[in-house]
Amino acid sequence: MNKNTSPPKSALRFFRWYCHPDYQEDIEGDLMERFAQRLGEHGTKAARWGFLKDVIRLFRPGLIKPLFGNQKLNSFIMYKYHIKFAWRSLTRNLQFSIINILGLTLGLSCCILIYSFVKYHSSFDDFHADADRVYRVVTEEHLEKTYYNSAVHNPFGKVFREESTYAEKVARVCTLEGLITVEEQDRYQETIAFAETEYFDIMNFPLVNGTTAKALGQPNSVVLTESLAKKYFGELDPVSRTLELDNRILLTVTGVLKDKPQNSDFRTQLYISYSTLAKYNDWYTKDDSWGGLSGNMKCFVRLKTGVSAAMVEESVSGLHERFRPDRQGMYVYKLQPLNDIHFSTLYGGVVSKRNLIVLVVIGLFLLIAACFNFINLATALVLKRSREIGISKVIGGTRSILFWRFIIETGLVTFASISLALLVSWISTPTINSWLGNTLRFDNTLPADLLFFLPALFFLVVFISGSYPGFVLARLSPITTLKDRLAQRNFGGFNIRRALIVGQFVISQQLIIGLIVIVNQMKFTQSDLGFTKDAIVMLPTGSKDEKMKTLKNELLRLSGVEKVSACLAPPAAGDNSWSLTFYYDNRNEPEGYDIQYKSADEDYLATFDIDLVAGRNLLPSDTVREFLVNETLVKKLNVNSPEELIGKRLSINGQLWKGTIVGVVRDFYDQSFHAEKNPVCITTRLKNYWRYAIKLKGADYRPTLATIESYWRRSYPDQVFSYDFLDDRVARLYKTENVILNLVKVFTGMAVLIGCIGLFGLVSFMVTRKKKEVAIRKILGAAIANILAVFSVEFLKLILLSTIIAAPIGWWVMSRWLEGFAYRIDLGLWVFALSLGICLVLSMLTIGFQSVKAAVANPVDSLKDE
Repeated sequence: MNKNTSPPKSALRFFRWYCHPDYQEDIEGDLMERFAQRLGEHGTKAARWGFLKDVIRLFRPGLIKPLFGNQKLNSFIMYKYHIKFAWRSLTRNLQFSIINILGLTLGLSCCILIYSFVKYHSSFDDFHADADRVYRVVTEEHLEKTYYNSAVHNPFGKVFREESTYAEKVARVCTLEGLITVEEQDRYQETIAFAETEYFDIMNFPLVNGTTAKALGQPNSVVLTESLAKKYFGELDPVSRTLELDNRILLTVTGVLKDKPQNSDFRTQLYISYSTLAKYNDWYTKDDSWGGLSGNMKCFVRLKTGVSAAMVEESVSGLHERFRPDRQGMYVYKLQPLNDIHFSTLYGGVVSKRNLIVLVVIGLFLLIAACFNFINLATALVLKRSREIGISKVIGGTRSILFWRFIIETGLVTFASISLALLVSWISTPTINSWLGNTLRFDNTLPADLLFFLPALFFLVVFISGSYPGFVLARLSPITTLKDRLAQRNFGGFNIRRALIVGQFVISQQLIIGLIVIVNQMKFTQSDLGFTKDAIVMLPTGSKDEKMKTLKNELLRLSGVEKVSACLAPPAAGDNSWSLTFYYDNRNEPEGYDIQYKSADEDYLATFDIDLVAGRNLLPSDTVREFLVNETLVKKLNVNSPEELIGKRLSINGQLWKGTIVGVVRDFYDQSFHAEKNPVCITTRLKNYWRYAIKLKGADYRPTLATIESYWRRSYPDQVFSYDFLDDRVARLYKTENVILNLVKVFTGMAVLIGCIGLFGLVSFMVTRKKKEVAIRKILGAAIANILAVFSVEFLKLILLSTIIAAPIGWWVMSRWLEGFAYRIDLGLWVFALSLGICLVLSMLTIGFQSVKAAVANPVDSLKDE
């Protein structure tokens, strides 16, 4: 029979495996007849699916063959008996059952959330056609060190399209911020993109109707998403309606894009024809603009079948030097796969694959730790269940029956734990989303992928947690159990439980060490930025003329305003940094590294509390006349002191802007702590004053902000008022670290709690095993402290052993993590001592609870059966 006209082999093998031999031949014949009937009526796919459903429906008591040579075991009555027996056992030992369910719930909750998180991030931009042939062209800048930029030089896309034979499609996209006015009424500040029509051939962002080639084929045309169209025009048809960009460029809506999926890194909702870009800012469209590299300009390509990225990279090697011979080897173009954009932190990716792998490993470790708890508690209960097991064996219970009885018991606990874990995940999802900036969802129905993940997780937990205790219970001798002569060797030895506890605390201490290091590194990174970030509001200037100066003076007169500066960007600019080549002291050749350009007025230093170390401040000016530079530039120029730079000439931007160095400022962090401090120059230039930096004073900023808004709207009635606080901007530079910090906090708490539950189980085991010893010690005069020592010394050794194992691993892991920071803390012994101290305190509290309970018990109750 042809493969496509035969039932699924796996389903047929499964049916033959479970079906009772007495019924197999007849039922299989019926199944094949129904398959043939469906094949003729509905086709291959429907017939194969129908066959699979029939096989699953038939998997029920009465049709399942005997598994252990005892036909009664497979009857409905026996299944009901085993479930009832397991339920009674769980309720009889309710305390241990609750602890087991709690431990597994914690571990399973983490697994479900981590799985959802990893699945969400792994799905980004996987819906594009031919995604394996789509690339973003990126740039490596080889200066004194290598810098990585997700952008290309403005003319690159055009030259590559004209000269290369490797690409099917090439598209440039320039992403900027713009003021959108809707039919001369409402105004919105939006992220806009000037895109070539090929961009929508490369990416799967379809129009509701029509084609993007026609929609963006003409100048002054714009397409927007369904959501944005509804925001602008309500239920009206947006096509042929008008928008105005920055109060000067009239745009016509020529199409509506379908809303983009949430799992896409390309969030822009408004696309303007690329031919309109020249009217907005012609620098981006000039064929000779190979000098500057703007992060706004991106280039995407779809390669022809059979063409590799290496072939393209080889073909564009030396392309930049053709147009700028003075920059030999400085810029190297690379191709970044589409499926790498979300993960490559070198080029601004959201999350690294390494972090996702770490999360998966943490989730697996937490699950294993929870299963270890179950094993510890289950084996501890063997002493209490010894007579029950002995009687079951005497009346005919085989090893297999006892084993599967315990597996069913484990399955009930696991099912309850997974149910509670889903509830915990659902409740905690909004908090997790707010921490991580995700859109994980647990609504009325489960995500489809979880419907496959949860059964797999269920069977994995049952297998790990139930197998070892099940074998231990099944192999016990009925004579030994009935005579109450169980010893450690009867249920696996105490060393196994020691190993499990050590493993749990190795995991806990790893996470505690990570938490300590991350918290202290984050404090260190924001302890001394070199400038003040608190109580500073960043506000767009609205215009670059005398009106801007007038508004600044009005703001300075407000009682709640301390300082105001007009500038290009704050000291820690993030994405708003300008990296330019420069010439020092009238030299003929530029220096071998770039300088970070910051345009600001004479109040910039006072507003941000930036210290001068030599020279003086800038004098008021609307053009480039003087420069302030930082200490890093002094070091890179190899001069003896900052004073030596005073009076020297500096030229930037292709020597178009020239001036004299009049001062040197103390170093500040112009990016994040991941990067070293860059050489910086600060100069006056009115045309580049994009923002006001307003330093507020007082406890309540709201009245002052309301007044600032009224002044600003009066000056710029045709623009959108918006602001943000500088400390929020700085926090965004460390968004990934803050996400990691939140995750480590949660998982550390989970790991420690799971470890304490494991300790509780092991102490319970020891208390049960040593209750007669404790009673005799009390009768002989032992104090409570002596009895506490009996239990505590054992666990102190285990915790110290876990520290010896965890410390070198934690040192290596966190040293690797700290390598991502140019400026970092030292990993001293105090980190590991603190981790040990935390574990000791929590462990002693857990041990003390059970130990004191045993110490104060009446010795008569423990010895009365002797």
